[in-house]
Amino acid sequence: LEGYHNQSDFVPRAIARALPPLLKNVIPTASHPQSDVGDMRLADPRPFVRAVNQVALLLEQYPTPLRPPMPRPRMERFYPGLKGWDYDPRELAQAKSSGKLASYDTVITIPPPARSLPDETIERLSPVAGSDPKLEFIYSLLAAAGLLQPGSPVTIRPEVKEQFLRQSELAQRAILAQIYFRMLNWSALWEVLRESDLRLWRFPARQHLKPVDLRTDLVFFRQAVLRSLASLPDGEWVAIKDLFRLMRAVWPRFDHSVWQDYWRPSLKPSWFLGSKSGRSLDPDNADDWELAQGRFIRQVITGPLHWLGLADLCFDGDHLTAARFHGLADLYWDRVEIPDAPPAVATQAQSVLPEEAATADDCTITVAPSAISPQAHNLLNKIARLEVATAERFAYRLDSQTTYESFETGAALSELLDDWGQTLPIPMPEAIRDQLAAWWDAYGRVRIYENLTVIEFSDDYALAEMKAVTPLEKSIIAEISPRLVIIRQEAVAPLTESLKKAGYTPKQTDKV
Repeated sequence: LEGYHNQSDFVPRAIARALPPLLKNVIPTASHPQSDVGDMRLADPRPFVRAVNQVALLLEQYPTPLRPPMPRPRMERFYPGLKGWDYDPRELAQAKSSGKLASYDTVITIPPPARSLPDETIERLSPVAGSDPKLEFIYSLLAAAGLLQPGSPVTIRPEVKEQFLRQSELAQRAILAQIYFRMLNWSALWEVLRESDLRLWRFPARQHLKPVDLRTDLVFFRQAVLRSLASLPDGEWVAIKDLFRLMRAVWPRFDHSVWQDYWRPSLKPSWFLGSKSGRSLDPDNADDWELAQGRFIRQVITGPLHWLGLADLCFDGDHLTAARFHGLADLYWDRVEIPDAPPAVATQAQSVLPEEAATADDCTITVAPSAISPQAHNLLNKIARLEVATAERFAYRLDSQTTYESFETGAALSELLDDWGQTLPIPMPEAIRDQLAAWWDAYGRVRIYENLTVIEFSDDYALAEMKAVTPLEKSIIAEISPRLVIIRQEAVAPLTESLKKAGYTPKQTDKV
C-alpha cells in the first residue's frame, strides 16, 4: 500500500475500544475443529503464570550471571556502522579482507541475539519454564516488568516482586500480557530466525540505523499483528489461511521501508529479511510472504498469545491451521483490567489432590510447583530455603535466617500462620508451628550491632537537656541508662558539631 508507513494506525485506539470487532464478517468464521481431524490445544494461562513465578523464585534463590555480551570488534573504531551491533565474526572478517566493508552496497547479517542466561542456567531452568524459547521469553518479561535490577548477576527487586505476587493469577496474566504488547527486549523474529534459513540483513554504511531502531521497528510489526488479531470476534475460530489473506494486505513488506519516510521502490531499505545469499524477499510472492510474515504471525500466536492463555490452537501435524482468541481484544484495547479465564479453564475441575500438591514433616515442605499458587511459593520463600527444584518437585527446608529476615521486613507470626491456611492445601504441622513460634518469641531479645559509639553523660539530667537542644534523639539506637546511650558511628561527627554549637564540650576517646 502506497504510504503504508503513515497509515498503520488506521483507527484511533479510543475509537477502536468502543467499536464492535472491526473484522467481524471480513474474515469468515471457521467451523469448530473436530478432535479427530486436528490436534487442538486449548488456552490456559495458569501454567505459564506459575512458571514465571517459579523462574523468578529460582533466580532469586540462586543468583546467576548474565551471558557476557559479544566482544566488540577492534575494527569498530574505523567503521562506525558496526557500533553496538551483534555480528558474524567470520562474515565480518571476510568483508574487511575484501575491502568492501565500507561500500554503500555491502550487506551483513544481524544474527539473532544469544540467549540472555548462560548455558548452565538454561539447562537448570528450562524444564521449569517448559522450553528454551519460553525461558528466554519469561526472562525478558521479568526484565521488562522491572522485577529484575539492571546488570549482572540477575537480581530480583523484592518490593516489585511482593507487589506482583499480591495479585491473582489472572491479574498477573493481564500484567504480563500488557508488558508483552510493548516490550522492546524480545521479538518473535529471533525465534523465526533460529528455526529457519532466513537471514536478517543490513547495510553497515548506513550509520543512522541503530539497534534500538530495529527493535522499535519490530515492536511496530508486532503491534500491526496484534491490532489485527484484536479486531477479530472473541471466541470464534478463524482459519489461518483466511487470516493470512487479510494480513498480506495489512502487512505487505517485512523490511525497514515500511517505516522510512520518502521511500520508493528504487531505494534499498536499511534492513530487510532475505535468504542466506542476501536475496531480499519479494513482497508480491506468496511463498516469500509465508516464509517471513507468515512465520512471524504463527510465532506470535503459538508462542506468547497461547502461553498467556489468549489463543486456542488447532494443528494439522506441526502446521497451525486455525486459532480462536479469548480476552485478547479486551486486553489490547484496555476495555477491562482483568479479563476472565478462557472457558475451558473455567469449566475444568481441579485434578490435583491436596496430598499430591503439598506434603510437610517436621522441617521440610515438598510441593508440586505448578499445583500451588504464587502466593504459596512466596510464603514458603519467607520461612524456608529452597533446597531441591525440578519441574515436578520443589523441596523447602525451614530456615531460621530466612524467617529472621522476614521478621525484619515486617512479617509477623500471626500473618505467616494465616497465609499458610489461606494458600496451602494442607494444615501446618505442629513442629513447624512450634518452631516458628519459638523464633518469633526469641526475635528481638538479642541484637548485635556493629560500628557503634557510646555516649556517657556526667549526670542524670544532661541527656534530657541535650535531646531538647540538639538532634541527638534522632541518632540514638538504644538508651542503656540515663547516663549511657548508643549511637551509630557515622553520627558522631555531625552530632559533635551540633553539641559544640550548643555550648557543650564533648570529649572523644577510643578507650572504654
